[in-house]
Amino acid sequence: MSDKEEFELLKKTFDEFIRTAGNLQQSYTTLKERADRLSLYLSTLLENMDAAILVFNAQSELLIWNPSAVRFFPSLRRLPPPVPLRDLAEGSPIPVARIGAGDGPLGLLEVEWEGKRCWVEVSVSPFRDPSGGNPGSLWTLTDKTQLRQLQLRAEQEDRLRRMGEFAAEVAHEIRNPLASIELMTGLIEEDL
Repeated sequence: MSDKEEFELLKKTFDEFIRTAGNLQQSYTTLKERADRLSLYLSTLLENMDAAILVFNAQSELLIWNPSAVRFFPSLRRLPPPVPLRDLAEGSPIPVARIGAGDGPLGLLEVEWEGKRCWVEVSVSPFRDPSGGNPGSLWTLTDKTQLRQLQLRAEQEDRLRRMGEFAAEVAHEIRNPLASIELMTGLIEEDL
């Protein structure tokens, strides 16, 4: 192969390399833009959720939380991540140690909060990072106070309704003998 042919081959290879590098750069830029959009979407989603979302690592340190979590755990206003589980409980009505230990069923917890009786639904799920390692947990807390108050009110109204029905039945049972007595008294008066 002559020097000119080698040079042409080298130039052709270099041009192909430049074209491929440009394609790779364009693919990288597109992928980065997509990742940025997804990250913004996820961040916006977490910011706007009413439920508190908390992500813990395997050492029970809180790494990520959304703004709703601050409502349940006021100490998060001043603590930077990672937040040890014991520090999370400060100023919170939520039984953090019980949730963190996984003792018993969680579900709907009744707590005293700002001088009021409240109900919080707690869910704890295992959480792994994308590589499958570093197990941790994901906590979700939702204020169910209004729903529970409606349920309690409905239960109270049902009890009152049943008491009213029972009172009506008792009154009916008392009226029947009284009506008979009144009829008999009327008949006796006529005979006298």
